Amino acid sequence: MLSGYSFNCQPKECTYDEIHEDFMWDIPEIYNIGSVTLRHDNQHTNQTALVYLDEKGTVSEYTYTQLEDAVTTLVYNFEERGITEGDRVAICFPPSPELLISYLAVFRLGAVCVPVSVLSETDTLEYCLDHAAVSTLLIDSAISDQFQQVLEIVDIERVISVPLRASDDQTTGSEAGPLGGYRDIVSDGKTTRVVETAPDDPALILYTSGSTGVPKGVVQGHQYLIGSLPGYQCWYELFDPAELASARVWTPAEWAWAGALFDVVFPTLAAGGTIVARTRRSGFDPSSALSLVESQEITHSFLPPTALRRIRDETSPADYDLSSFETIMCGAEPLTASVKRWAQDTLGVTVNEAYGQTEANAILGESTALYPQKEGTTGLPYPGHTLAVQQGDERRGIGRGELLIDSSDPVVFIEYWNNPEATSTAFTEDGWLKTGDEAIIQENGYVSIEGRVDDIIITSGYRVSPKEVESKLESHPNVEAVVVGGIPDPDRGTVIKAFIVPIDERIALNDREDERYQKLELELTRFAKDKLDAYKKPREYEFLEEFPKTRNGKVDRAALLNSDS
Repeated sequence: MLSGYSFNCQPKECTYDEIHEDFMWDIPEIYNIGSVTLRHDNQHTNQTALVYLDEKGTVSEYTYTQLEDAVTTLVYNFEERGITEGDRVAICFPPSPELLISYLAVFRLGAVCVPVSVLSETDTLEYCLDHAAVSTLLIDSAISDQFQQVLEIVDIERVISVPLRASDDQTTGSEAGPLGGYRDIVSDGKTTRVVETAPDDPALILYTSGSTGVPKGVVQGHQYLIGSLPGYQCWYELFDPAELASARVWTPAEWAWAGALFDVVFPTLAAGGTIVARTRRSGFDPSSALSLVESQEITHSFLPPTALRRIRDETSPADYDLSSFETIMCGAEPLTASVKRWAQDTLGVTVNEAYGQTEANAILGESTALYPQKEGTTGLPYPGHTLAVQQGDERRGIGRGELLIDSSDPVVFIEYWNNPEATSTAFTEDGWLKTGDEAIIQENGYVSIEGRVDDIIITSGYRVSPKEVESKLESHPNVEAVVVGGIPDPDRGTVIKAFIVPIDERIALNDREDERYQKLELELTRFAKDKLDAYKKPREYEFLEEFPKTRNGKVDRAALLNSDS
């Protein structure tokens, strides 16, 4: 069923080394995400591909055959409207059938998808539309008005505004199927034509968060899906075709980010499983998340650590039937050992941490079915991915340095759109991708991600990993979350400062003269003395109600540290 690679050695019957050595990429000459995700053998055509909960909570289920039928209608109509191979098409919807079939139809036309978050600021939207030279914008009509000023500024050939349709909407009725709101604005014409794209033909331009500068457009080919699939199988521990087909997979992450699209949406469809989606236009609700797991019998999920932490702090999992829940993959930000243990013990699931980035997804992580977890590490390279570290002018397979990825890997990006200089500096002279993350590759192969290279703190001549200090401080019972960075100091050049979100949020509302503020500061100072080497201890603490976030929900370290300078 899954094309583009083979394990050769049955994963659950072999050692990790045997799996890794016997793994083979088998990249086909023609590969298109819009085709491989829906066109399965006959036994899967009537299987549920998408379970969708609209804003009213109404549940609709769509089979692979129904999605295929809707996509062929969209391809015909998009082609009639002038969308053609190579066009950049921006797509802006919340998770919905309309969003899914939009992606797949654009892929089939050989055009390039430019995902846009519904939570984007107008400046971000304007930048992405202009920078990518977008010719078509497909947008949820509920939000198109708020971007009207941008649409008057940016030269876009066509804007197709589509209302999301609830399954019981009287204007369309359930007959609209997965076409939803498209049903009102398209003809009944269909075409099964799929442009014969090469695996490395551009499929998407994914804009990074731009927390330290303007966003970069990461160009990924259709083979990005092939490169992500081994990781998908490993972190969800799905190796048997029947297991893959029975998986019901959900993420609260927006379908505008690589993590949601290539850790959940497209791999699940390619594997013949079921995606569960819910339209929401506000922030993450931990109670609603557990209700969804219960009602829709979710088996697997990609949950960022922040979401897990909020489930721990704001819900009572014993109130829900979570017996269907098997595996959670955690990524996008560091996962603390305490949150991980809580999730495994309380939710009764396996939690596998994984690492990747928009430029190279799903390259390493945990898989308890294949090898044991080792605290303090993020796991082992997933099959098919070759890693190294840069130490000075040398590339080594073991040691500490900037993490590198062999650029022949199908998961490695093609280029930064219209930014040849940034593209060039992203690779070593001999063609390895520089991740920008400091890592330690141990002799046993396990990898520890120490943080961004630019975030490593050099104080009094010592190199200090923010992640190590953060993980120690987060184990304090009165600490909710920690970010550590370096600030200027006249004597040491740089000293370590810890930004803390305390469990008792009232502390963050008070000034440094407050007794509770001073008490927690003293507790943490003593705690750090017992847990950390002298040069790793924070010299200063600041308590906050919450951390600033980038537009894709990650902690904005640059904003924190810049506010202190």
